[in-house]
Amino acid sequence: MVVDLFDVTGNRLIECKRSVTRQSIHAAVAQLLDHRRFLAPTPLLVVLVPGRPRDDLVNLCSSLMIEVVWPDEEGGFMSSFD
Repeated sequence: MVVDLFDVTGNRLIECKRSVTRQSIHAAVAQLLDHRRFLAPTPLLVVLVPGRPRDDLVNLCSSLMIEVVWPDEEGGFMSSFD
């Protein structure tokens, strides 16, 4: 199994996508849910994208307890969990 990123300290499985399209977000969700099955303890799930996705896609991820993270204008990051 190959994953994009795994934060060992925070037990976070991170799927990186190059766009915020519906197709990209759906693919990220599917990959995270599939890969999570093989990790113990169960990791937190995160989608890392280049910008804020549409509200309906953020809501989809939130309903599945998947955090969405994107860069902000100050050089930091924003989170759907904030």
